[in-house]
Amino acid sequence: MTRKLGIIVVVALLVGSIAFSIMGGFSKPEISTAQAPEYIVAGKLFKGGATSDTLMTIFSEIKDLNTSKKLPGTLAAVYYSIPEEAKGKLEVWVGVLVSDTTIVLPEGYFFRKFPSSNVIRAEIKAHYMVAPAPDKVKAQLYEFAAEQKVKPGGYVIEKYHNEQDITMEIPVTKL
Repeated sequence: MTRKLGIIVVVALLVGSIAFSIMGGFSKPEISTAQAPEYIVAGKLFKGGATSDTLMTIFSEIKDLNTSKKLPGTLAAVYYSIPEEAKGKLEVWVGVLVSDTTIVLPEGYFFRKFPSSNVIRAEIKAHYMVAPAPDKVKAQLYEFAAEQKVKPGGYVIEKYHNEQDITMEIPVTKL
């Protein structure tokens, strides 16, 4: 019986490792510098606790609007909180990247513009369920900024292109 259990465990671990690898679980974020265009994000502001149900509700609402094409574009979130300083509190602009401000927004939604800038960019090619934790990627972005001798701006933009393609950007200025 123990031999069968051992074989089952080994097979389960092997299948799990293969699935994890296929989903991109072993891939590391590609970090680089780039010039980002002006971003216009149609969305809502959330201020509150990192584990708040309200934040998840806003994300879900925006994803539904995006999926139904009532708010087309790339899902995005702009985090104004720096992880080390936030202490469980967040300020996040959640929405969709749009090309201009002429579209009609659902009630309670607004446009927010983010100027073109030099950025430190992390490209994550992994399913969101196995991708590195956002705070760890943000920490890598801040470390890279220090190595490049640039000063990070006051926010991080996360763009969710699809379930296996996420981009994070921090605007930077030369020291």
